[in-house]
Amino acid sequence: MTKKNLFYPAFVRRFLTAFLSLVTAVLVIPGFLAPVSAAEVKGSRLLIQVQGEDGYRVPELSIYYLPPETPTGEEPKFLGRTDARGELVFTELEAGEFQFFYSVPNVKSKVRVPYSIKDINGRPTLTISDPRLIGDKDAETVAESFLQLDIVGFQVVDAQGNSLPNTKLFFRKCPTVNCNNSSEDGHVEVFTTITDREGNSARANMLTGSYHIKATVYDEYHREQFSEETLITIAPEDEKQSRTIPLSGIKPVETSQPTSSVLTLYFENEKGHPQADIRVGYREPGDETDYWLGCTDSQGKISISNLKKGEYTFFYYLDPYNNQNSNRTDFEYEVEDTMASDAVTVILPISEVDGGVYKTPLQKWVIASSKEEEIDAD
Repeated sequence: MTKKNLFYPAFVRRFLTAFLSLVTAVLVIPGFLAPVSAAEVKGSRLLIQVQGEDGYRVPELSIYYLPPETPTGEEPKFLGRTDARGELVFTELEAGEFQFFYSVPNVKSKVRVPYSIKDINGRPTLTISDPRLIGDKDAETVAESFLQLDIVGFQVVDAQGNSLPNTKLFFRKCPTVNCNNSSEDGHVEVFTTITDREGNSARANMLTGSYHIKATVYDEYHREQFSEETLITIAPEDEKQSRTIPLSGIKPVETSQPTSSVLTLYFENEKGHPQADIRVGYREPGDETDYWLGCTDSQGKISISNLKKGEYTFFYYLDPYNNQNSNRTDFEYEVEDTMASDAVTVILPISEVDGGVYKTPLQKWVIASSKEEEIDAD
């Protein structure tokens, strides 16, 4: 088996900075007459959710507050009114115990709800439940008020808890919170991603709510083993956390190398070190549709079998969670003999190696984000 080298200039640089700028925090000053939509707020915040009779959300409820260590006798400040989803966002966080207030029909004094803030950089949720309040049974399903999260991680595992690498995940947003039927009208196709060598992936700017996910599992030669559909709900507390997506299907056993052609791609840096977890895709000859192939393993290797005759287009992303064109590099490979196997070495325009320590896409994002914040602070 021969190897061919593909060299590319080091033109891919600090694309991460541009991507992270998209998740800069939006500061909202409490006290505006119009309520702040949870979907507009990024960065530190307290999400207040109000439930009334039968657990229904309560829109248009006025909320007041007192910050920690407020002297006795001070009048509560107006924070805002809950939105159509029965939610209100508070961003002026400080450590200590806040006092929140709201009114109940036919009750003279306001109801007091104490709430302690320990982490001013967190994104906690305060749920107020009072059956005396009149709720709206449809309020929770108002799509415009879903909270947009900075980033959420996923790990796909089989029934035994084994991680499933190179699993394609096709996400569809459910039209309602309690949607259990994947064929129900109103589903919105959101995105498709692929898990890395440890079954992990991550997604930025996800909205809270329910998603139907079609998971397709492939073997090491990109042959489909099985597909399965599952339903998950993304909540505010999932931000910067990793969610497990369990599949009931049996983990596919290792199979022998196929008898037809196999193309193996080896990804190395400029110093010849293998590069793991590089996201790779392809386009078949005469086709205009891009498909995910998978992520390179610890040896920087990824393969595809059952090739068709003609010119394939392959592409890869150095940054595993940035799908922008500025982060994508394409190259072609001509298949002349559908029964012959070959190997190609792709030289990446990077020289540094991450010490060989595995990190999930979510961990990489959090680490990169914290470093970027340090640079901004300087």
